[in-house]
Amino acid sequence: GSYQVTYTIASGDTSRTAGTVPASVVLTDAAGNTNTAYTTVAGNTLAIDTVAPNAPTLGSFTAVGGTVVLNILNNTNTGFTLTFISPATEYAGIAHLYVGGSLLATDVITTVSAGSTLYTLTGNAQSITDLGADGAKSLTVKIIDAAGNPSAASAAANITKDVIAPNAATLGSFTATGGTVVVDTLNNTNTGFTLTFTSPAAEYAGTAHLYAGGSFLATDITTTVSAG
Repeated sequence: GSYQVTYTIASGDTSRTAGTVPASVVLTDAAGNTNTAYTTVAGNTLAIDTVAPNAPTLGSFTAVGGTVVLNILNNTNTGFTLTFISPATEYAGIAHLYVGGSLLATDVITTVSAGSTLYTLTGNAQSITDLGADGAKSLTVKIIDAAGNPSAASAAANITKDVIAPNAATLGSFTATGGTVVVDTLNNTNTGFTLTFTSPAAEYAGTAHLYAGGSFLATDITTTVSAG
């Protein structure tokens, strides 16, 4: 029949050094008789690798697509990148992106095959979703080698995810200023104008901008909204 023997390397067991060692099987019956050791054929060996990769060095976080704001993900962004530098030694493996110490539901990875080299982890729209609810996020990178040994985490990139847009303002009234004031009209005697609005009750914070025909004015007209 076919049988399986399991050997667990205990923590701190240094009886075998890292590397590849041959495996063999000796059978002993109830009377104490043993057979000649069966040594595995070439290629059927036991690999021991308990040395983890060194930690990568964090680079920079950048949102991709839409309106790019430093260290922020908003609802116009379509993805992001996070760069890191591989360690000079013990670098080989797969780099994984972590948020708050956990892998993303859809793993963001890249292969690390050289030391002291700049690499980029690239997230897409699904990755933004996988970061979870709006709020502060701590992003780190770990390298996991072929034996499954994880490195220590890199330093953290501290970013904010905010993909919930403010609610719409309620328009008030337009008034020309200076000269001859005519309702809803600007003429060559006017020196300016005002446009009032009421901020929404919730999700109000931000900067209000004036648009004409769906576009900003060449000189942006703004005011800060700090209350609902």
